[in-house]
Amino acid sequence: MVTSAETPSINNENTLVAFNAGSQLPLKLTATNFLLWRAQLTSLLIGYDLQGFIDGTIICPSSTIPPKIAPDGSATASTPNPDFNRWIRQDKLILHAILASVSESVMPLIAASATSHDAWSKLQRLYANRSRTRVMQLKENLTLIQRDSRSVTEYLHSIKVIIDELAIIDSPISADDITLYALNGLGSDFRDIAALIRNRESSLTFEELHDMLVSHESYLKRIEASNPITIATANTTQRRQMHTKFQRNQRSNNGYSGQNRNYQNPHNHQHSRREWFSKPQIVCQLCDKIGHSAKTCRVVSSHKSVNCVSSNGQQDKRKWLMDSAASHNITSDLNILSIHSEYDGTDQVVIGDGTGLEVTHVGTMTLPSSSKSFKLNDILCVPTIHQNLISVHNFTLTNNVSVEFHPFYFLVKDRSTGVILLRGKCQDGVYPMPKYPGIIKPSALALVGERTSHDRWHRRLGHPSNKIVDFIIRNFSLPVVGTRPLLSSLCSACKCNKSHKLPFSSTSLISSQPLEYIYTDLWGPASLTSIDGFRFYVVFIDHFTKYCWLFPIHRKSDVQSIFVQLKGLLEKQFGFEIKNLYSDNGGEYHALRQYLSSNSISWLTTAPHTPQQNGTSERRHRHIVETGLTLLSQAHLPSSYWSFAFQTAVYLINRMPTSVLENKSPFQCLFGRSPDYSKLRVFGCQCYPWLKPYTTSKLQPKSMPCLFLGYSNTQSAYKCMDLISSRIYLSRHVVFDESQFPFLHSAPVTMPSLSTSIAAHAIDQMIPAVPPIGLPPSTTNTVMNVASTAPPLHASSPRQGQSPEINPPIRPPTPQHRIHSMKTRSMNNIHKPKQLFTATKHPLPSPAEPTSVSQALKNQIWRQAMSEEFTALVKHGTWELVPPSSDIKPIGCKWVFRIKRNSDGSISRYKARLVAKGFHQQHGLDYTETFSPVVKSVTIRIVLSIAVHNRWQLRQLDVNNAFLHGQLQENVFMVQPPGFIDSTLPSHICRLKKSLYGLKQAPRTWYKELQTSLAHLGFQQSKSDCSLFIYIHDGVTIFMLVYVDDLIITGSDTAAISNIISHLSTRFSLKDLGRLHYFLGIEVFPIQQGLFLSQQKYIRDLLLRTKMDGAKTVNTPLATKDCLKLDDGSPLIDPSTYRQVIGALQYLSLTRPDISFPVNKLAQFMHQPSELHWTAAKRVLRYLKGTINHGITLKRTTDLTLKGFSDADWEHNSTSAYLFPVILEHGGCEIFMRNTEH
Repeated sequence: MVTSAETPSINNENTLVAFNAGSQLPLKLTATNFLLWRAQLTSLLIGYDLQGFIDGTIICPSSTIPPKIAPDGSATASTPNPDFNRWIRQDKLILHAILASVSESVMPLIAASATSHDAWSKLQRLYANRSRTRVMQLKENLTLIQRDSRSVTEYLHSIKVIIDELAIIDSPISADDITLYALNGLGSDFRDIAALIRNRESSLTFEELHDMLVSHESYLKRIEASNPITIATANTTQRRQMHTKFQRNQRSNNGYSGQNRNYQNPHNHQHSRREWFSKPQIVCQLCDKIGHSAKTCRVVSSHKSVNCVSSNGQQDKRKWLMDSAASHNITSDLNILSIHSEYDGTDQVVIGDGTGLEVTHVGTMTLPSSSKSFKLNDILCVPTIHQNLISVHNFTLTNNVSVEFHPFYFLVKDRSTGVILLRGKCQDGVYPMPKYPGIIKPSALALVGERTSHDRWHRRLGHPSNKIVDFIIRNFSLPVVGTRPLLSSLCSACKCNKSHKLPFSSTSLISSQPLEYIYTDLWGPASLTSIDGFRFYVVFIDHFTKYCWLFPIHRKSDVQSIFVQLKGLLEKQFGFEIKNLYSDNGGEYHALRQYLSSNSISWLTTAPHTPQQNGTSERRHRHIVETGLTLLSQAHLPSSYWSFAFQTAVYLINRMPTSVLENKSPFQCLFGRSPDYSKLRVFGCQCYPWLKPYTTSKLQPKSMPCLFLGYSNTQSAYKCMDLISSRIYLSRHVVFDESQFPFLHSAPVTMPSLSTSIAAHAIDQMIPAVPPIGLPPSTTNTVMNVASTAPPLHASSPRQGQSPEINPPIRPPTPQHRIHSMKTRSMNNIHKPKQLFTATKHPLPSPAEPTSVSQALKNQIWRQAMSEEFTALVKHGTWELVPPSSDIKPIGCKWVFRIKRNSDGSISRYKARLVAKGFHQQHGLDYTETFSPVVKSVTIRIVLSIAVHNRWQLRQLDVNNAFLHGQLQENVFMVQPPGFIDSTLPSHICRLKKSLYGLKQAPRTWYKELQTSLAHLGFQQSKSDCSLFIYIHDGVTIFMLVYVDDLIITGSDTAAISNIISHLSTRFSLKDLGRLHYFLGIEVFPIQQGLFLSQQKYIRDLLLRTKMDGAKTVNTPLATKDCLKLDDGSPLIDPSTYRQVIGALQYLSLTRPDISFPVNKLAQFMHQPSELHWTAAKRVLRYLKGTINHGITLKRTTDLTLKGFSDADWEHNSTSAYLFPVILEHGGCEIFMRNTEH
């Protein structure tokens, strides 16, 4: 039966649903309303549970019922399937409803569709993209909407229409965003109510917002009716006596007397027709003469043209009016000019009434806006002018823009593109520039200077008392607006974090010079390890100046090395000696007893269990922790950021005036100059550092939103943390948004455990590291681990500097000196780089790699990476789509996601790679040979040694999508990539024309392709290593090492090398990585004597993977007293981890021959490792943790000689070994070593 859908009915197996398109689908589909029409149709079909017909999930059943086999073995004949007929009829009813609900222009596009699914799919393909454009257009309209002269009700109704349409088309706008859009379009009259609404903690519904704004509008109308507002007029003067007839006409009509003379007041008919149309004679407003206007008056013909602004009301000195008649920009407020100089000319500014005004200064400034900042040049400072004026001519010429004036608003457009840059409103007959927070001024720190509130200065300064804030504002002329609020009743962060007990009595100790008495105390352990891996901090306080130094540390034992380094630095910098050290009786200070005694420093301690006697340190702890917690609370940061907050707290405390120092700050007392408060910004706010030096493409943005984490102590710069990669930048070029806090609306942060997080940022160093000759300063932001026996030191005196990374370059290796005379073979080539007050740190959390396509598609970064990979595959012609066949079984494919990192652990890029499931391939059918050679480690060391000896340049290349260049000889079929299935050919499969990652023959095809290209250029393969290609021609020698898609090239002629790279770039997509610095996990550092090779990142990753990053270090890789045997200890339950670690250690021995013997010994038990063997392997890891910076050195001299050494022990199972180093007179490097047990 067929039921009408006029009334809802239950759809069951025996019921068909027909639709009345006229009443149920009233909206006709056009080219512009697809989303609305789609919402109308899908909601109707979902209501009747029929949406599966159009989306293809309800599949057409078979037309016949297959025959059934009876018990006696006979088969019944096939019969027609009633479900088939029912499906066809229902589908035709839905198709009819679709056809009946589209317009005549759309009907021909789907008239030939056989099913409702076909029609629906065609409409989706045709209009879905256009509908997304409609969403963008609606959102843009919502951004630009202005109230203008409309009432609040009309204005909000226009917003409601837009947000309702967005909601219908599945792009709803949140309540907070609706409120923000509505407030942005209101005029300055609603400034107060807008500020009140923005400061609300809870969201407003649209109805509540409407009621509040309508109520405020009624209030404004009442005020306007009782107090008429004086209008400031531009380009006019105070009204003078006009012609008698004109006055009579004006008095008689009581109506409009402007340009439209035909307008009459409908309630006034007392004038005569002749009197109404009589044209008054022109009277000049300047000289009172008849016959010309003020525009052509000779009085002002030879003077600058500037408007006269007259008003009886109070003028806003920060308000700028657009003036098309002014020849220059003009202001009376010298303070708002960012750059200015005195004007020594004699010219005057003549205003509309003929008066000449004196010009005192000429300057420039910048007006900010939401899209860009506009420059104002040649601004004349006239103290007696009443209004700031912008010359439209000067403004458009300086900023390459055009200005359009409309009755109720004006637009500023980019002259070359026509894009709207600014939209302003007409107010009281004039066109003021919209106000945006702050006027950009140049400063030593390239910051946005602005007049800010007392409350914001309270937060910038680290939440000090009202008295301190008032003193700093008053004595240092800080720009502030408004009056001081009752901070004690408003600042919730202070309330929650500054509650304390009553004080003890003050000490009677008196000091006469800096460093005479140093108070110190240890704080910790913290209940939560900081995000950069610290659990303690130690403070040192100068009693004379009250200046404080704070150092986060990992363990209590670090206090000794901290004090030794701090003492040397302070005494050399300030010229005073530390005479007394005051601390408690903590064990960490007992280790200093001998050092203090040998340096004639008196050690004063507190009585047992009486910390109050060390009150200076205890009170400073309270001050630091309270201020730090207040900063965290203000910024809504997790408690794990306490190390950054406490360091910032100390930075601010040292700059706070105190009554103890006669209202001077500790900084001023110690350094003899006042601190610069203008550089302070609110901790934890959003900031935008200048990151152009770290971009790899001109199309990349020059900045990104970051988190402000404090100030550098060694440079005039700020610490800014990238919210995505967690890298920390030091930059002096930073713009702050102090009203935005990135962690305000974030979900609670779950911090990684200490044992599973490694890598991080380095803390400011007391003495900046100076790179050696041959090792230029790093130009990239690094996030590295540098092992050290000494914790980091923080200097407190600011110094001028550049904008470097937060981690300085690694120091070059220097020979390791031991206190005994024992010398081994390995000591000639394994050196520990010199340490300069750096520290191993724990990392900021890294972004996770997706484990599925659905997870990756939810992230914009990974979506972009997938699109780039797919585009590259299509560009290379990797496959062609063909129809499937019954005799073809295509292999699968999957997306693999990896975060590519630099040698220092920082993120290089996000890589998505399409990998074929090669394990489904069958030998002889879709692949034959698979072998592909890779370069041997001995070959690498030989080539590097030759390059060092000859002082050749080493360059590194990377082939983008290398495997995609290989041509396939076999027929390989693969399914379409997930997420990128062709909508027009969804059932087709890919016939691969070129190799793809994951295919068994992919490495071989790529190698063959590269081999052919190099042969064309004149290269020949080495007979001993197929991955070494040699070019010798006309006295030019070039070596190229190949490891899959990583290439190293070196030779005697740099021009020839560049020429070869250029030729290869025409054949392959090459990335020139410049100087060799990181290859196969080996880090290469140029030093004065040659090259230093190490595997620091590889070691850090290995320690992290085995959870040994927090282990204690040892001095030797293998215990000397124990002899490992096969049957020692109980067997490991899961020996796979042991085998993986030994394999990793074997690769690590490429640059660490000092672990070759223990690794070889432990490798003998890989088939049956025990607990004792695993303990020995962990000892090797602990040794590596303490010697992470060790490596081998390739030294440069004049002679290149190959020599070999061999030896064997005398046990019954003897072990023999031989070594072939390259001997370079006074040093060398082993290039090949092997040991064998007999």
